[in-house]
Amino acid sequence: MPTKLLKHDCEATVDPGLVTNEFHVVPWSVERRVRVNIAENQIDGTVDIKIPRSTKFTSMDPELLLKTAIYNVDTIFGFGRKISAITVIDENTAANLRIDAIMIVLVNLCFGYYDIECRQATEAEARAIATIIPTGNVLVSASSSDKLNRAATFIFARIHTNYQTNHAVGGTPAQGSVASSIRAFYGISSTSARDTNRRTIIEAITTVIYWATHPVHERLLLPLVIKATGITSAMVHAHGPEPNSIPLEE
Repeated sequence: MPTKLLKHDCEATVDPGLVTNEFHVVPWSVERRVRVNIAENQIDGTVDIKIPRSTKFTSMDPELLLKTAIYNVDTIFGFGRKISAITVIDENTAANLRIDAIMIVLVNLCFGYYDIECRQATEAEARAIATIIPTGNVLVSASSSDKLNRAATFIFARIHTNYQTNHAVGGTPAQGSVASSIRAFYGISSTSARDTNRRTIIEAITTVIYWATHPVHERLLLPLVIKATGITSAMVHAHGPEPNSIPLEE
């Protein structure tokens, strides 16, 4: 019997919060928040995050953010330990899943998409993060538009899934749910989910993606995913990076 890593079934409608020891760590204080405005362009339908001139966000070192993303995936989540226990996942799938998780966290860090379920890194964690040396495949992925788009798709799919679950309404999302995105990116058909091994793989992938996307800012990102939400502002971390919109490629 393969070891399972099931917290969130890929078709689940219940999404419990992260336990405290799995909160993402970020290199800024999360105590203070400021308001940003959200406006939809009436001409092309795009959504912009408007920053008041008086608001000053922190300029972040991209290398530090990448190291922080790696630390979150490898140490906070414990990716290697958890995935190695699932014998039905091949090395290629595991490697791609780790990159997906790192890229999702990196996008959240770079674009100011963090909300709750995160905390400021301790001094010891900050020292550990500083010693991380990103490997070649991670560095290549961090500068890849394809990997960036893939991470953004998972983030927006998570917002779509949460919205449909929490609010029980329709809409016109930028793309499908988390479940459909996982099947598409990992080449898993809906029929193969009936196979025990394949279902174990889906459950493991889903758990990782849900952990990586969990702290995303639902109110900030909803207008980017669902049209006509009526949301015009959101409170964001004052000491984090300036929130920005990132469009999905068609």
